[in-house]
Amino acid sequence: MKSTCIAILAASISVQTASAAFPVPPPETRYKPFQKLDSTAQNIAIEKLGYTAETWNNHGLAPIEKKGWSSLTSNERTAAAELGFTQNSWDCFINHFEQDTWEELEARGVQEHYRQLGWTEAHWTHVADDVPYTESRWWDMLTSNEKDVSYFILCL
Repeated sequence: MKSTCIAILAASISVQTASAAFPVPPPETRYKPFQKLDSTAQNIAIEKLGYTAETWNNHGLAPIEKKGWSSLTSNERTAAAELGFTQNSWDCFINHFEQDTWEELEARGVQEHYRQLGWTEAHWTHVADDVPYTESRWWDMLTSNEKDVSYFILCL
């Protein structure tokens, strides 16, 4: 469920890249279709990070995206860096903080923003019987405040 909300939010990144409130620049390479990557980038994505053209073009499908930066091997981190990623951009835009515990979200300064979107610890740890109300909303259905909060979740 976490990735559904983030995927909707990530789809709006191109509209907001000039925003002064956006603390980490989006990783431009990751938002290019696989066919538009140069051969070097395609080889890095395939051979070092385990992507396929399909998993590159469909965010959230590649197993590597379930790993936070600190869980990547040194070779994977090097490959990700070769594609322009940093720890912040990877954890935010690729892993969407999914490796973090609820407490770690607080330490990152992100937890309150999730709370404002209806998230609780029970939702984050998958023990709640429901999902946060924002999970069923498209970007255009969010309030201005919810959109503002979402930008901070994407990359604090």
